[in-house]
Amino acid sequence: MIEKGLTQLLNQTSSVTDLLAKQPDNTPCIFWDYQTKGTKFPSVVMQVAQTTDVYSSKGANNLRFKRVQFDSYGESAFDAIGVSDTLRNLLKSFRGSLPDGTQVTGSMVQRDQSMPVEMGSKTSVLYRRLIEIEFQYYETAVNPFVTELEEPVIDGGAI
Repeated sequence: MIEKGLTQLLNQTSSVTDLLAKQPDNTPCIFWDYQTKGTKFPSVVMQVAQTTDVYSSKGANNLRFKRVQFDSYGESAFDAIGVSDTLRNLLKSFRGSLPDGTQVTGSMVQRDQSMPVEMGSKTSVLYRRLIEIEFQYYETAVNPFVTELEEPVIDGGAI
């Protein structure tokens, strides 16, 4: 599952974890879908923006395109931008195996923008930087494509 693999990759990459605040259990502030109340910053929240499956005449073939949104939060604009730029540099042309075995065949930045500030508390604001990266990957570790072309058949005979 690409979500698990991306989480593991970020947790294993010191250039990312060194920039993030730590949770009470000392793990970096990396979350899916939402961050818990009271989270320290900088932090990263990931969510799936879109998934597209690829089909052939034989049906789904396990090749997928998934856009993942990475929201980097910081108490300063430079904190949020620093985390976002580090994620961008790590993932913008990523190809290979994620720690969970997911095979990524390509990735491309689709969106990179600053977002409006949010209220962090009654007296502070929270800065947010958004990047969206589209990953092309196989849901399983095995490439399901046939390496040889099958010859088409019409009415029981070859064309």
